[in-house]
Amino acid sequence: MQAQVPFGNGFRCVDGMFSRLDVETADASGVLEHLVDFTNPPTASGQIVAGATWNFQAWYRDPAAGPAFFNLSDGLNVVFVP
Repeated sequence: MQAQVPFGNGFRCVDGMFSRLDVETADASGVLEHLVDFTNPPTASGQIVAGATWNFQAWYRDPAAGPAFFNLSDGLNVVFVP
């Protein structure tokens, strides 16, 4: 589900049921990658199946940006096809 809720120094764009993935570190260019293992979901509700639509958002520390000291990336909507 998509939303626009104030959170940290920005907005939470993802709503509904959440699944947290492992912590990743962005490279010097700010690119963040996460390898998805479709056979080993982080939780039972985190199983990704063909035809499903998921919304993703990265949560990161941002101590220089303001009072909350964290922010979120733009939302990303992904449709998983067979």
